Amino acid sequence: MTARAWIFSTIAAVLGITGASCLVDGFELVPSASGGGGGAGAGAGGAAEGGAGGSGGCTSATWPDPPPQPDPGVDDVDFVAAIRSIDFGEGAPDLSEEGPRVGYDLDGRCTCRGAGSSCQRPAFATATDCDGPGGVDNAGARLFALVAPFAKDLSSAYQSELADKGGWSLLVRVSEYNGKANDSAVRTALYPSPGIEADPCWPPGMAPVWDGNDPWPIDVASLEDPAGGAGGGAGGDPGACEGVLGYDYDKPRYVDTKAYVTGGVLVASLPELGLVLSGDTKTTVVKLTAGFATGRLQKSAVGWRITDGVLAGRWPTKEIFAAIGGLVSNGGPVCTDDGVYSALKQKACTFVDIASALGGPTTECDALSLAMGFQAEPAKLGIAWQRTASVSPCPPETNPENDSCGN
Repeated sequence: MTARAWIFSTIAAVLGITGASCLVDGFELVPSASGGGGGAGAGAGGAAEGGAGGSGGCTSATWPDPPPQPDPGVDDVDFVAAIRSIDFGEGAPDLSEEGPRVGYDLDGRCTCRGAGSSCQRPAFATATDCDGPGGVDNAGARLFALVAPFAKDLSSAYQSELADKGGWSLLVRVSEYNGKANDSAVRTALYPSPGIEADPCWPPGMAPVWDGNDPWPIDVASLEDPAGGAGGGAGGDPGACEGVLGYDYDKPRYVDTKAYVTGGVLVASLPELGLVLSGDTKTTVVKLTAGFATGRLQKSAVGWRITDGVLAGRWPTKEIFAAIGGLVSNGGPVCTDDGVYSALKQKACTFVDIASALGGPTTECDALSLAMGFQAEPAKLGIAWQRTASVSPCPPETNPENDSCGN
């Protein structure tokens, strides 16, 4: 199983579908951000409808404030770090009792810790939605925890091993940084990578060295389209080792120009995130909303690394269904009239715990909270890489992209 096949197989395994054959071709995590300050501290919180202080006597796990003033220095530090290990939080031994530990208080409510839900849970959302300590929201941790008894490879540990071997990564670029503990304005861009072997001139079977010089290919979907479109366009003809031509890495689609560093912790606002999935039959971007990214910056002998990193956001159910459309079961597509789809949908809907957008107590819950811890090591931006375009094999009337939990 490739790193890119993992996410859909994980979903199928989590939902108890052990008899189906579920295959996809690609998985990358693609957080995106545009403008906006704010963000979240490592192991801390996110956007808060209910206020940063939490509720019901619970102190909200929230992000560190910007520094009162930047440290003196020239804003000329520009570095790239590639994710080498991840943690969805599914391995916590007391997850069922204490709740998730990896993530943020995304909604400012300490649900089941002295406060109710931040949104109205629909009748189909029957799974436990209690927050972790500090109001941490991460329903995804409970989903992935269900994988452990019967699929050891579908885990944070397995995916970390794949990333370590070069099977996939997410690159974080920090620029316009003074290199000090406090900087009130830095630029943070994120680039997904399909894996180092997507470079046609990388030696087959060779793992990254992790010495700061590994060139990771970059998915052009995270770059502005040189033709003026929304991104991920055709670009120029690929060269032998140059990849797809015409893209500018200084024009990323997923960028926060108002990120900051406070006490050595990078804080970036992520109004949108996305799980970019390349299926056997189509390419799907599963978008997360109202998210945050943080991580502690550390300078090593070979460059800058990021420790105690956290990415978190809200996964709307409509995006989950769109992702299901990339599955292949028993040799055919998973459309809404397929038994596999029915089981996937029923289970996914029970975990709905949060609203996809900031709202109030009367807003209906329509998303799953999701968080991922990470560690990233010094790296380089490699060639521009483009996935093969694909179209949903399901007709409109049975296309999962058109479905909802209420149907």
